[in-house]
Amino acid sequence: MRSSHAAPRRHFGDRRGLLDALAETGFVRLGATLHAALTKSDGVRDFPMRVQDAASAYAHFAIENAALYELMNSSKHHPGTALVTQAAAAAFGQMTDLIKEGQAHGALEQGDPEEVGIILAATVQGITTMVNSGMIGVERLDGLVNTAVSQFLRGARPLGPQGSPSRR
Repeated sequence: MRSSHAAPRRHFGDRRGLLDALAETGFVRLGATLHAALTKSDGVRDFPMRVQDAASAYAHFAIENAALYELMNSSKHHPGTALVTQAAAAAFGQMTDLIKEGQAHGALEQGDPEEVGIILAATVQGITTMVNSGMIGVERLDGLVNTAVSQFLRGARPLGPQGSPSRR
């Protein structure tokens, strides 16, 4: 069967449609990656290790799919990309649910779980951006993500009676 260079244009309408479809697929794949990381540790590992597993899976996805990841992040904010936005919300919703779990068990300070999750995601995304741009060697990824998660969890703990983080 012969394919034509115009085939994608007929199916997606234009270049933006093709890019949006790729971004949507990327978010679906990221969601599956996060789901696998969270379910492998569900009930077996404590909350900090579940956060570590999810952050590590996110970071590895971002560096193993650098061009797709960049496209995903640039596409979700374009007008008319409802499917991309929905796929992104589904993927990142798992992290929001994880934050809610930590808040329910007293491991994290109460507050808007989406906002708390943004802090963690921004930190990990910053690390992956630095790796993908060559500012940091890929061999440092796991150590930096581990440190970021540890610092996030320590800083996001509920305050104790004297205003210092509790020791949960």
